[in-house]
Amino acid sequence: MASGETLIHFKGVKKAFGSKVIYSGLDLEVKAGESLIIIGGSGVGKSVMLKMLIGLLKVDAGAILFHGKDITKMDRQELGLRWFREEYEPMVAMLREAEIGGGGTETERYLRVAMLRFLLLQRHDWSADLADRIAGEVKHPGAAAEDTMTHQIIKEMRD
Repeated sequence: MASGETLIHFKGVKKAFGSKVIYSGLDLEVKAGESLIIIGGSGVGKSVMLKMLIGLLKVDAGAILFHGKDITKMDRQELGLRWFREEYEPMVAMLREAEIGGGGTETERYLRVAMLRFLLLQRHDWSADLADRIAGEVKHPGAAAEDTMTHQIIKEMRD
């Protein structure tokens, strides 16, 4: 997909839980190559949006297009296969080619990197120092568990 083409498109999406309306016509486009940060208070629909995007929640109305295909009409098997082809396989190939991610199976390396990506999003820290520390952990994950960036982020999230 060329940079600038629409990757994700929420079109008139409606979602409610009983009388609590979360979205009453969500329209949002994310282009290939763009980054998007979703910010908001508790209960305003951040997680709902992501859960609808990955198929964990059904929309009440509207459509969600991913690469131009309406994912609200896909079944779970088709969504899983699409994730495998478009997220998992490319990431595993990149880890293999770059020889990073530590030991274990390709799936274990993928999960290690996916967990670090998730923890970074939870922490909201994008400093160069943090990037260097994580790069070192991904390349050499053999450090004692309490010395790893992953362990430190989890500890901070619990405190």
